[in-house]
Amino acid sequence: MLSPASHEHGHRVPFSIPPERLRSGITFFDGRTATRVPFAQLREDVLRARERLRGLGLEPGACVGLLGENCYAWVVYDLAVLSLECIVVAFPEAMGTTSAEALADAHELSLLLVTRGAKREPELAWVIAIDEDAAPGARVRAPGEERGLRRRLRGTDACTVIFSSGTSGQLKALLLSGAGVDVTIDVLARDWQLGPDDGILVALPLSIFQQRLMVYAALRSDTEILLTDSRNLFRSFKALRPTFVLGPPALFETLENRFHAGPADLRAAVREAFGGRVRALLTGSAPSKPSTLALFEAAELPLYQAYGLAEVGFIAWNRPGQDRALSVGRPITPGSVSIADDGEIILRVPHPQALGYFGVDPAEEAQTFLPDGRIATGDLGYIDDDGYLFLTGRKKNLILLQSGEKIHPESLERELATPVGVERVVVIGGGELPWLVAIVAIEPDTSEAEEARIRAELQAAIDALHQRVEGAPRIERFLVTRTAFRPETGLVTRNLKLDRRAIQRHFEPEILGEDAGAAGGPPA
Repeated sequence: MLSPASHEHGHRVPFSIPPERLRSGITFFDGRTATRVPFAQLREDVLRARERLRGLGLEPGACVGLLGENCYAWVVYDLAVLSLECIVVAFPEAMGTTSAEALADAHELSLLLVTRGAKREPELAWVIAIDEDAAPGARVRAPGEERGLRRRLRGTDACTVIFSSGTSGQLKALLLSGAGVDVTIDVLARDWQLGPDDGILVALPLSIFQQRLMVYAALRSDTEILLTDSRNLFRSFKALRPTFVLGPPALFETLENRFHAGPADLRAAVREAFGGRVRALLTGSAPSKPSTLALFEAAELPLYQAYGLAEVGFIAWNRPGQDRALSVGRPITPGSVSIADDGEIILRVPHPQALGYFGVDPAEEAQTFLPDGRIATGDLGYIDDDGYLFLTGRKKNLILLQSGEKIHPESLERELATPVGVERVVVIGGGELPWLVAIVAIEPDTSEAEEARIRAELQAAIDALHQRVEGAPRIERFLVTRTAFRPETGLVTRNLKLDRRAIQRHFEPEILGEDAGAAGGPPA
């Protein structure tokens, strides 16, 4: 589903070179030291990097891989490559285990730009370390005949290739439109009134496009960019003092657990935890726990839920004066959201962020990018009488029990996530499991007494659910675990979304073991 463009090799994106008029800057925090670079210097560094790349023989239309951890150089070279009308192929750090040759062959790369922390083959002249001095003999790679990615990109306004689980849940390459990205940048900067007095936090990997969007929006609105990485996220709040924080629910749930005892001045404590200047907290990618939203509301620092997809950009969000509890807000573009007969959310927007997938069977692609130009999200939901959108689950998360019963787990998980000290609840079933099981993650350092309380409250919540909701699916067991739901354990994705298949594979042997009832809770 690729749309035509007026330039054979794409077009110069308007967010690639920082304008001269900007007065703000970018600050990088490495966990110890915060180093600030004014945007005027960033502009010079982008222009210098562009000349370095041009000197290596890079030409418009080339595909350039970018791989590595968050750093100032990542931002510089992203902008430099875009300014040359080349395509940034932003590889997740996990793909650093793949050989440079394999990445280059699969994506027809002319260059692979890496940070010093990324795995690389130094003997390859086209693998360039962007945070080190130039190596002698560096040059572009001849990608050969255009048979794959470059052929797919020709005649479009694509500016970057990202890797996203998107609507399907499976990691795949997604081609993003320069025009579509430009619309998304404008929406973010406009609706949240970003400006020179703001500081926008960028902490998740820059290979996640949402993080790059915040960089571009900051340059559009002359807003300070506060850059760190996920390892230093919590320390960065006091070091960088952001005013605007966009993060996954897991970030805010972690802070909720810190404040569950209820400090005397909750408002002051929560604001201080973010550095004392924050004015807007925005979350998406998964539903937030009602208790998390309630805590931030009580602290007089509302946490606004939003909804977006890499395929489309931002779709809906709550914001000051337009905030409805448990909804993801009103659609940003009026009339862009409709609900199919089966409850799936369908979108039609003038400029979608994505043009289509690469390396995906056309029939599979057509399940998301519909022939009539609409986009099927894979999410289920409804719109209330006032136009607020509510999400109820994912079509792919549907659990088919051995009895033939079909269950949407998300509403059950929200019901059971209320006890203080519970980090995550994931309801699984189907396959080898003849019944529903709730996997309940708690803090590793939870005391035995606290765990006993949590178990009792969970059992009470399950009993109450079965009694209160007629015909409610029965949760026959629960299993309490101290295993962290983190990317390094393989139970969540790099942007902290639950990997339900991995969770079921991980816990199924324990649940089916002879001691499952004793370890995980009694049959209900």
